[in-house]
Amino acid sequence: MTTVTEPGIYEMDDATYHADPVIGGSLSASGAKTILKAPALFNHQQTTGAKEHKDVFDFGTAAHGAILGTGAPLAVLDFRDWRASGAAAAKKDAYANGLTPILAKDMAVIAAMDDAVKRHPVATALLDASLGNAEQSVFWQEGGEWFRARPDFLDNEPREGRTDLICVDYKTTPDASVRGFEKSIVNFDYPLQAAHYSAGIEAVTGYPVTFLFLAQEKTAPYLVNVFSLSSELRQMGRERMDRAIQVWLECRASGEWPGYPERVHRADAPMWATYQHEEDLKKWVMTK
Repeated sequence: MTTVTEPGIYEMDDATYHADPVIGGSLSASGAKTILKAPALFNHQQTTGAKEHKDVFDFGTAAHGAILGTGAPLAVLDFRDWRASGAAAAKKDAYANGLTPILAKDMAVIAAMDDAVKRHPVATALLDASLGNAEQSVFWQEGGEWFRARPDFLDNEPREGRTDLICVDYKTTPDASVRGFEKSIVNFDYPLQAAHYSAGIEAVTGYPVTFLFLAQEKTAPYLVNVFSLSSELRQMGRERMDRAIQVWLECRASGEWPGYPERVHRADAPMWATYQHEEDLKKWVMTK
């Protein structure tokens, strides 16, 4: 297995990257997100290798391979669904052989999604293979600690007329509208990811980074939208990343990885729930 001992951009497969080829370990964006949720959960995943796996993750892997042109190794299986006779065994065999199992009907959807991306002029320009590479692995050091990131697509050098590198992260989503994806940005902590990746790319290349999200819906007509983050969201991402690193270092130094605070918490109504409640109360005002 590849062992990373120097900062840089490396070509390696997904499994090698996620196995963490840094002796002593490195922090990824997903790890930082988990730390902010609960350090105990991060420690459990690191020490046991136990992470929740869902079929939607396999769909995302296959979609990334198609859209980014990396051709992730797949096992395309012709079952009605994963509950069909023999499907579970076939899925297990695929994993054992280092393949991502995907239903044939889902591959048809992914092919249609790929076509939709290729028809989108902004997406096509951003993912121009002559200007950059997909799924490289970035490793860097700060304060003697190692960090890692795996950009979906990263420019090789600044494009004509620019002084920055464009980094694109491809996301499949139920709703790629502005309002819908704004919720995903917050719910899935995408600003932290953008801050983490940008810091690493800049540390290794010396260029500032423009981080963009390419969002695509998973239902026909597979609409595509491209997003940058506001200055407020970028600031939130940097602060969340800094806090995650601080907690990570403190926990490693102390050997203590706390779970949720051990007290009674009050559940408050988020703003959207208050608005929805008020609208519902007004909806059925009966008139005589």
